[in-house]
Amino acid sequence: MINNFEKLVERDVVHFSDPDLFYFVQLIKRKKENPNIKRSQKVIRSYYIDSYADYYGKLQDSIIRTCDENNARAYIRVNRRSYFKSHIEMIKYLAELLSYQQYTKVRTAYDTVLGRSQNEPNKKWIIDVDYKDMEEKYETIEQGYLEIGDYIHTLLEESGNTMYGTVPTPNGLHIITGGFNSSKFAQEYPDIDIHKDNPTILYTNLTNK
Repeated sequence: MINNFEKLVERDVVHFSDPDLFYFVQLIKRKKENPNIKRSQKVIRSYYIDSYADYYGKLQDSIIRTCDENNARAYIRVNRRSYFKSHIEMIKYLAELLSYQQYTKVRTAYDTVLGRSQNEPNKKWIIDVDYKDMEEKYETIEQGYLEIGDYIHTLLEESGNTMYGTVPTPNGLHIITGGFNSSKFAQEYPDIDIHKDNPTILYTNLTNK
């Protein structure tokens, strides 16, 4: 089981300082764990979390229970969204859908808008490190992580940004940082992905990778 609710707060990745900003969470069923679904994955529920009361309270309980009941994973976008700006974008997007008579997309329009626009003042990146890759390239996973982490620290010193820390994933770990020179990193570690607005795992009880 992976439960990153507390870890994301401890690392100051998740915090609630502006009533207009919120975290976008989606619960996703994958065909790997649910062979009966038709697509490779399916969003079964979305949450918009703007307070510690919800994060640690009824919404956390609902997320965990729904994941357990549906063989699903919960993913959180670590860059917050704005209620005001997302609603403005929602109006524009709905007008576009209706003008092209794409009525079936209206039902999921808000999540589509949230998936492509963020309003985080302190933008966070996710460095996706796979344990299998480190096992192949280094004597130990710890050695690989330390080497990669040291290089990221060097780049962050140049950019003046922060390393928030790591959270576990089913395949390895996510290193969450502020921005840095991604071209330099790609030259040194071409096989490691940098995600500039992708989600990280919030909760799952599934062991499949």
